[in-house]
Amino acid sequence: MRIHATLILALMGLLCAWAVRADDWATRAGQCRTIGDDASRLACYDALWVGVDAQTAAAAVAPMTAEQRFGLPPATVLKAEAKRGNSPDDLPTLALKVTSLSLGLAGRVVIGLENGQVWQQLVPSTEFELLKLGDKVEISRGFMGSFWLEAPGKRGAKVTRVR
Repeated sequence: MRIHATLILALMGLLCAWAVRADDWATRAGQCRTIGDDASRLACYDALWVGVDAQTAAAAVAPMTAEQRFGLPPATVLKAEAKRGNSPDDLPTLALKVTSLSLGLAGRVVIGLENGQVWQQLVPSTEFELLKLGDKVEISRGFMGSFWLEAPGKRGAKVTRVR
């Protein structure tokens, strides 16, 4: 008899917990309903199934900034933005300070920037021998999807984004 009473109490506890969870789910679904952007609203509903709050789900579909996209291959940007339901805006140039310098494969200089991006020379040259940490460099779009990094003193070279 005691086992039956314990079992009944345990089942009642589970039912109460499920009812609270269902009420929470309904509240969060109501939050999703208020989101105007279609992609964000869908992400919010999707997040209900994995237990993420609406604000986190909406942030997951926020568009990449122009700085985050700069230098990535166009196909990568389009794929990422399509997944988020956005269309990318282009940034014509990027000017940042150098935070790291190293020599990569085949004598190509690898340059780390203050925003976390890493760029590498396409063709080994001596153009960046005088480049120092803290120098401000400017990367601009070149012809046919290429990128040009210009260092102080108007030295420059073609580069590609590594990370």
